[in-house]
Amino acid sequence: MDVIIPTNQALLKAARAKRIPVVYTTTSYQDPKGPQSDTGLWNLKIPVENLLEGSDEAAIDDRIAPQEGEMVIVKKSASAFYGTNLAGYLQAQRVDTVILTGVTMAGCVRHSTEDAIASGFRPIVVREGVGKPITSIR
Repeated sequence: MDVIIPTNQALLKAARAKRIPVVYTTTSYQDPKGPQSDTGLWNLKIPVENLLEGSDEAAIDDRIAPQEGEMVIVKKSASAFYGTNLAGYLQAQRVDTVILTGVTMAGCVRHSTEDAIASGFRPIVVREGVGKPITSIR
């Protein structure tokens, strides 16, 4: 995170100055291990028990925290678009291009990029604003 924070801070400053819509995502679950689990099969791929709603693990880093009026989407899978209202929100804002950053290139950023294309947006992934690919999966 420390490596990508400065780039994300600079992008946020520029976007806010130009009044470009800023959207945050986080992944969290209400009941990751119980009988009413909201993880789908995701709990078989990542340790979702750490991503409880309201937990520090699911929180957005304070150094790049959302400001008042900026949307925060709670997602349940890798993509910011899948199962969320992101595409509709961006279309209502007349957005045609999305600039993506994030912690996990091989997961959330990649899937969000693919779904951005499928939803009719032009994605730009900021290399310096994206964490390194994960090297192992449990």
